[in-house]
Amino acid sequence: MLQEHDDRLRIIRARTILDMLGERPATGRDLFRPLKGLDNAALLVRGGRVLDVLPWKSVRVPVGTPVTDMGDVTLMPGSINAHCHLQLSHTAGRTLFGAGFTAWLRSLIALLREEHDGTALALVRELHPELIVVAAYGRILPEDILNTPKYGAINVHSSILPKYRGAAPINWAILNGDAVTGVSIMYMAPELDAGDVILCRETAIDPDEDAVTLTTRLAELGAEALSEAIGQIENGTVTRTPQDHAAHTYAPMLDKSLSPLDFTRPARQLHDQVRGLVPWPSASMVLAGKPVKIHRTAVGEATDAPAGAVVTADKTGLSIACGDGKCLRILELQGEGGKRMAAADYLRGHPVPLGL
Repeated sequence: MLQEHDDRLRIIRARTILDMLGERPATGRDLFRPLKGLDNAALLVRGGRVLDVLPWKSVRVPVGTPVTDMGDVTLMPGSINAHCHLQLSHTAGRTLFGAGFTAWLRSLIALLREEHDGTALALVRELHPELIVVAAYGRILPEDILNTPKYGAINVHSSILPKYRGAAPINWAILNGDAVTGVSIMYMAPELDAGDVILCRETAIDPDEDAVTLTTRLAELGAEALSEAIGQIENGTVTRTPQDHAAHTYAPMLDKSLSPLDFTRPARQLHDQVRGLVPWPSASMVLAGKPVKIHRTAVGEATDAPAGAVVTADKTGLSIACGDGKCLRILELQGEGGKRMAAADYLRGHPVPLGL
């Protein structure tokens, strides 16, 4: 166990974060439940203080090894979750920390502590913000924090509210085959994504666009909409439109139960499933007895083959019959423990028989 007087820089598994903070309430795991990603992370600590965070999988030294005893080491870039990226390197005794990620972690810890000791509220009041802006944060801010800034707190949300409140609006818009989505700028409220809307901006979803591409486009659209909304707040022309709460839909977090492809469904729905689950958890299937992830597909030609039958498996690619009499063309896939590749390349080393 690390001691407060130990001034050496060490790497330690993030599950002991409460020890690093010098507190372990009876409900400690509940308190830090929103930091699920930290179970797969490592902490850089000195004297009982958390200095930085990096992906656990990038650590290639024994737990507790002082960084100063490691020599020249480079810890490669990685991510703890979809929104938090960090690059960290140690060379010749010089340490470079990802300051932005550290600030994110500390602010999140402060907000989690707020329920117990008001630390976050005191910090916000000390900063005297005129406006709080939140994007893809994943937490509901306490009402006293929301009410602190002169102009309130606003959020950038990747859907046309009240549709798709929740954690994964972009993915669910694609999974459900929507043709249009967009971004909403709203005032934050104590309830999840339920605040008054300032403005919305729509965009068409390309039928072959996946969640990664759409996320990039909506980030740009959201930045433009946010700039416009802040301008309206600044010049006093902002409006507030209450949401129709009875019409709201929910976009829950993704999990691996969504991955398996059911070929009794229509080809278009399976294509949407593949697009919506990129990059995680990815659509999946069993192909010639082997589990594979499916990364890219297209709706193919009509077929008389029964659902699930392999119609084509050669140098032109892989096609599988679906429940609506059309084929799903598998364009890119990934075998267990392998790399993502074109279906035709996969088939060269993994022959797949035709039929069921």
